[in-house]
Amino acid sequence: MSVSSSGYYKGKYRQEHPTMKMISRKSDIDLIKAIHKKHPFHSYRWINAYARNKYGVIWSDNHVHLCCKYENINLKVKNYQCWNYYYLLILKTIFFIKITLKYHKEALQ
Repeated sequence: MSVSSSGYYKGKYRQEHPTMKMISRKSDIDLIKAIHKKHPFHSYRWINAYARNKYGVIWSDNHVHLCCKYENINLKVKNYQCWNYYYLLILKTIFFIKITLKYHKEALQ
């Protein structure tokens, strides 16, 4: 895939003269990395809330998520299964049936 000469020189200029957005993103990423190093098992939403409370920076959750993706910061979040009421009811019923059968078997012997 070829790159046009204007695109090449535009990219070269952009690397030599970073915009304010790129500089701001770099400082944001440094802070996110520091927080992630202390608390590796928290999500990007938690990192955003922690930075807001501790350092007073105001980011959106999406900004923190994109910064993590940009720097390949892997968030090791533990996802717990949400227990549904009906699923718990079924488990309770099965457990009750097993206990009842065990009791009847012991009573017959």
